[in-house]
Amino acid sequence: LACCAMDLVPMPKKYAEKPVSINIKNISFAGDSDLPQYSIAVKELKKVLPSQDQSQPGTVIRIAVTPAAPAVPRQAQAYAIAMTPGEIAISGYDAIGALYGAMTLRQMLLQATESISAAEIADWPDFQVRSGMAYNWTARGLSSDLEAGAKEAIDLMLHFKLNTLTNYRPSSFRTRNTVDEALVDTLGRINEYAIQRGFYPVYICNAVAVY
Repeated sequence: LACCAMDLVPMPKKYAEKPVSINIKNISFAGDSDLPQYSIAVKELKKVLPSQDQSQPGTVIRIAVTPAAPAVPRQAQAYAIAMTPGEIAISGYDAIGALYGAMTLRQMLLQATESISAAEIADWPDFQVRSGMAYNWTARGLSSDLEAGAKEAIDLMLHFKLNTLTNYRPSSFRTRNTVDEALVDTLGRINEYAIQRGFYPVYICNAVAVY
């Protein structure tokens, strides 16, 4: 991490700081707002922004899928970030790549108060599927409720671009001859939440880990 002032996990493969500061006290958003990943990214970034001051110079965070952009690596889940005064442009090869770029910016914002150093960033995964967390939310300080705990775990792993869960607890959808419809519905909501965040379905023996 000697290359830069930011501690980022995982460290992007390309990271070049510039002697320019980007104001983060007056942020607005633009981009591919019809994509679910755009809304997820905006929500996650808003959580870590400092208090906003409309009298300060504005900065637009632009989140878009632009696979043909010159700086974007030609690989699934890849992204590039370009920063100039007034704009932070996050360009994804695909929607998940754009979301991952926003998660890198999220880590940068967590380490700042009023501004961040401009940087040219590009990254792509070495492995398409990356392990994350086994079922046991409460041991990690997360909710003991199945759905709430699963979503908290998914959010936590998203921040670091992990995209699988294993050893999922519900061992069966069925009690004798009765299907547990409530459990099926709950798992469906969890699956939709996870897949929108780049998770892959993973099934293991006598357990369901559809993430």
